[in-house]
Amino acid sequence: MKNPTPLEKFVDNKKHWEEKHIQLAQLCQLRLIHEKLERNRSNTSTLVWWLIAIPIIAAILLFMSALGAISI
Repeated sequence: MKNPTPLEKFVDNKKHWEEKHIQLAQLCQLRLIHEKLERNRSNTSTLVWWLIAIPIIAAILLFMSALGAISI
């Protein structure tokens, strides 16, 4: 016997459910996915600041300091 796919497992598991309950289960799943994606977006934004923006700002300040435009 082959292993059932996740879709087959879902259909077999929810066969006796009403349409309303299936839609609520799908909505909950979508909410969880959305929360994970939002955390991923937030973490990506933080990484951009730490790995790209802050070194560029530091390089500009060092360059201006080397030219004597500002004193650090």
